[in-house]
Amino acid sequence: MLKFKNVTISYHKNYLKDSVFDDVSFYLKEGEIIGIIGKSGYGKSTILKSIFDNSLIKEGELIYNNTDILSSSRKTRKKFKKSISFIDQDNLILEDYDFYHNVLFSYDRYQNWFFKKIKYLTARELDLLWDILKKLNLEDFAFIPLTKLSSGQKQRLNIARALFNDGQIILADEPTSNLDFNNSELVMQLFKEEAKKNKLVLIAIHDLDLALKYCDKLVALKNHEIYKFIDKKDFNLAEIKEYFD
Repeated sequence: MLKFKNVTISYHKNYLKDSVFDDVSFYLKEGEIIGIIGKSGYGKSTILKSIFDNSLIKEGELIYNNTDILSSSRKTRKKFKKSISFIDQDNLILEDYDFYHNVLFSYDRYQNWFFKKIKYLTARELDLLWDILKKLNLEDFAFIPLTKLSSGQKQRLNIARALFNDGQIILADEPTSNLDFNNSELVMQLFKEEAKKNKLVLIAIHDLDLALKYCDKLVALKNHEIYKFIDKKDFNLAEIKEYFD
């Protein structure tokens, strides 16, 4: 379980005058897809970023498995960050390389220091990587330079790269924003599989239909506040639609 307790989030040092969220408290459970909904500018991405980059949390506690990460040792904070697979719009940064080499450079679970040094993936790791690519219909794009791929192809490869790191917490910032219907469905089905592995899956989601179909719970934002939590059994199209642009 991941818990925010009396948390203030800000991008600025003078957070008392310029915070995005004040005194926020809520918890997130494993085994579910949790969607963050709200109109543009209300802080969907900020919540995700504050989990990955704890420097954005200026006050309060971020508790994971009964440990306050913010007051923990540097080693514990590093271990927590390593447990996160973070998907944003800009993870594949080596544009002159192909997807496979982007994976080799970003992978943080090599079996030993020597494998890390020579960027060596085991047979099991390669099987896992190709399994993810196949589920996203991407196996033909693994060795093509990113500069030759469409934005949608790069976005799906970005998702594949993050899931290959196999974090216990998956944070995804509008992962289907550049995708067509079929590819959006593939991505959300893959997130559903990850949630069934008892992982925590938190998605800032912009698509109303996908939110209703795949999310087990919604965190609704309004005027830079966490306005409401909505369980799947209480989903109401007319109500939820009000939180979308």
